[in-house]
Amino acid sequence: MQLKGVTSIKTINDFYPTVSKELTRLCFSLCRNTHDADDLFQETWLKAVKSFDRFDKTGDFKKWVFAICVNCYKDMYKARVKSCEIAFDSREHMELFFEMLPDMSDSQKSDYEALYAAINVLPLKYRQVISLRYFSDLDDRAVAEVLHISYAAARKRVSRALKLLQNTMNGETKNV
Repeated sequence: MQLKGVTSIKTINDFYPTVSKELTRLCFSLCRNTHDADDLFQETWLKAVKSFDRFDKTGDFKKWVFAICVNCYKDMYKARVKSCEIAFDSREHMELFFEMLPDMSDSQKSDYEALYAAINVLPLKYRQVISLRYFSDLDDRAVAEVLHISYAAARKRVSRALKLLQNTMNGETKNV
């Protein structure tokens, strides 16, 4: 759902229903636990509210708020070194994440769990592009804008992330 060019929306609160679920999913995919994801969501929304007057109302709100989210995540975790193998805090947290995904069969959920486990071991820069590109449904240009990298760098990072993910899913340990 694109908000680009929407002129009837007057306040940031009008955007909330259209992006809150996807923003929650992005926060959770970056943080990988509900407590940190909640903090990241709140920090992101607070910064969006404070800087909403600088938002170009003809621009894409989703890309703008996702960029804020990624920057908040980077700020929150600069000092904290997180292991790439951190799993869900509990089975309930994992189930909560999968409840946010579209309806699917048990076998599809099992496949998603294996996929999530493989994504979870990717380095942060690759987890970010996978999350933005495939879970938040942004194209490569939007990913580049959100991460403040060039279009070519975004495409290359997505390509490398997919290759690493494929190797991980196939049980290989080759680096890209």
